[in-house]
Amino acid sequence: MDLGILMKKMISLYAVIYGGSMFGTLVFCTIFYPDETFGLGYFTWMLVYALLGDLTMLVFYSRKELTEKQLLVRQTVQILLLEIVLLTAAYQAGMFQGVMEGAVLLLVILGVYMMVRFIGFRKDLQLAKQLNARLQERKKEHKNGK
Repeated sequence: MDLGILMKKMISLYAVIYGGSMFGTLVFCTIFYPDETFGLGYFTWMLVYALLGDLTMLVFYSRKELTEKQLLVRQTVQILLLEIVLLTAAYQAGMFQGVMEGAVLLLVILGVYMMVRFIGFRKDLQLAKQLNARLQERKKEHKNGK
């Protein structure tokens, strides 16, 4: 994927990733820390955490069009990289303790990933429909103009 297109996609999905991270925090803390309260610093940490997740999309950068197989390989690499980076960052920040909490956080990250992918897919689908509608209009105009 071209770097310019990739950067636009990363910027447009950053807010979705941040929102998903906050939702994931709600789920995780409801299970393990229901009485915990968070200060303003936590929201800053989540901005950085979302950025770390967003940066894993750089694995899709390519100077040429990717084949379907190459895209699938990069998606697999991205999700593994995402889990490694985010679990490591969360552990270093003291966001979880123990294997059970780590396993649940892994599942929460996977759930947020799937939500972000779904929303990104919906945005791309909506854009494709708009482009197709414009192409149909131009085709009609060109046909009527002759």
